[in-house]
Amino acid sequence: MSEPWSRQVNHTAKPWSRRVDHTVRPWSRRVNRMSGPWFGRVHIWTMVQPDGSHNNLVGDEIYYSSKFISNRSFSTRQEAYKWAKTVAKENRFDLCVTSVRTNPVSLLKVVYIGCDGTGGYRCRMKDPAKPLRKNTASKKCLCTFRLKIKEECDGVVVVQPITGRHNHRLIVYRDGHTSQTALDDEQKEYVLDQARAQVKPGKIRLGLHVHSPNKPQPVGKKFTIAYALVETETTEGYTWVLEKLRSLLSDDVVPNAIVTDREQGLIAAIPIVFLNTYHLFRTFHIYNAVEIRAREAVGDDDQVNAITYGRWAKVVDAGTEQQMLRAWDDLQVRWSRRAPGLIIYIAETWMVHRENFCRCYTNKVTHFGNTATSRVEAAYAVLKDWLSI
Repeated sequence: MSEPWSRQVNHTAKPWSRRVDHTVRPWSRRVNRMSGPWFGRVHIWTMVQPDGSHNNLVGDEIYYSSKFISNRSFSTRQEAYKWAKTVAKENRFDLCVTSVRTNPVSLLKVVYIGCDGTGGYRCRMKDPAKPLRKNTASKKCLCTFRLKIKEECDGVVVVQPITGRHNHRLIVYRDGHTSQTALDDEQKEYVLDQARAQVKPGKIRLGLHVHSPNKPQPVGKKFTIAYALVETETTEGYTWVLEKLRSLLSDDVVPNAIVTDREQGLIAAIPIVFLNTYHLFRTFHIYNAVEIRAREAVGDDDQVNAITYGRWAKVVDAGTEQQMLRAWDDLQVRWSRRAPGLIIYIAETWMVHRENFCRCYTNKVTHFGNTATSRVEAAYAVLKDWLSI
């Protein structure tokens, strides 16, 4: 079956032969070759960027079909879906229902389930060939992971895998993902019982750790512990601030990571006070700085987005050092002649500090996904307004 915006050719042979599925869309091209669960699969995803380049999306090279192959049967579709969600959660990804179809003869339903990255960004721009949207928070990246929940004639419901590979990184830190840290039914019942007994929220939170010590608790909060007013933003001034901060902490408490802007005084002061603490740069500030320089260099909004949120984003978000260096080489080859000043700026300003913001390095540090200082900046703005600075 083909869709109005695609051209699909589906050749299906016996279970012991391969099936080739070609799907072409205006804003992407995907070639998906797959066979039975006992054969290997080859997946190639290609997204066309606004500058005409291609973005090959590669997952973690692990096939998750075997996780969902089971002799279990279920009495209802809801029970089967809950089991599939639990298995997905254990493997650090989330599932959602993509479609439901009904057999016109038997009237039995088939529920198709995909990764939360299923589908793609639906372009709202006038030109559908340029779907790239800056600062998008969408998780959709054309992930082809699929399951189906099928009703049998005898009333039994089974879960069957269709494709088992993701084309994106899975969840690294569970904190910040509701699907990974949400309270389960047992924990919800515990909270309700404690609330009916008029137990204070703080004691309920502590009781959750005792009641379910091996389950992640969605109780982590960011909060301010100190403000500091300095006369000058120099290494000496920042060193004084960090020393005062260190005095507030216990001797055995040392932060794993500190997130700041690219402030030269802080860069020099942090190793003086916190020698073994990893220094991270907030990525939002980096993207804004590169976008401003790219606009000065090329001017065109589409090309600015293609540089900042296309090729530069590949450098920042690369999973390995080899992928990061390859993406950096691609960026230089593409824009070194048309925007040499931009390439020099990125190389001298940011790439010399790549270990402070590139994910291939920062993912080795426990920072729970915190790469922004937005909350601190907001509190700082309120404080400035109150002091009328």
